[in-house]
Amino acid sequence: ATGMLQNYDGPLKNGMFQGGNAAQIEHDFKLHGPEILYLGDHIFGDILTLKRHLAWRTGLIVEDLAAETAALAANQNLQQQIDQDMQLKSSLETQLNALYDEHIERQVPLNRAQVDQLFARIDQLDHRLQKNITQYQAAYNPHWGELMKAGNEASLFAGQVEKYACIYMPYLHNLGEYSPRTYFRPAKHYQPHEPRPMPAMAASDDAREI
Repeated sequence: ATGMLQNYDGPLKNGMFQGGNAAQIEHDFKLHGPEILYLGDHIFGDILTLKRHLAWRTGLIVEDLAAETAALAANQNLQQQIDQDMQLKSSLETQLNALYDEHIERQVPLNRAQVDQLFARIDQLDHRLQKNITQYQAAYNPHWGELMKAGNEASLFAGQVEKYACIYMPYLHNLGEYSPRTYFRPAKHYQPHEPRPMPAMAASDDAREI
């Protein structure tokens, strides 16, 4: 009522207040553990402590993601081209390895023309990949690149977020896009040995909503 940022002293009730502590919140609201969603913007000061010691549900605010998600959408076609070129390069390398394996293990004469052709195609792909990757990386922070990636691997920060934050978002108001009854389920994490699902096929013009 005064507009002052003063600590509230008294039993907690629905509303906004400053002060209190975890034990008081659980006692006064008759809630505990996963019944509480705690939102914060610091992975160690906010999220990790609450997750480890109180088992509250946690939501991390990562404002930098707002610009990154826009960049990811803008570079989606470029990323698809990079992925396709990497798959093609892997296929060419497999063919090249097979030729050398046959030559070394079974003394099959090495087809030098075929080998040179494969090397030339791989070299062309490398040049195109280098150009496209440089263009892709330019859309992100010039010092550390994507926030959640270290090359093709998840960054250390991403690992901490996955381990300790139940959900994360750029802004608090992102939650306003969902019903309070929404159940957030994590996407399946695939290990290297597990087959990935095939991409969903586009619906035909004759498709109808069921």
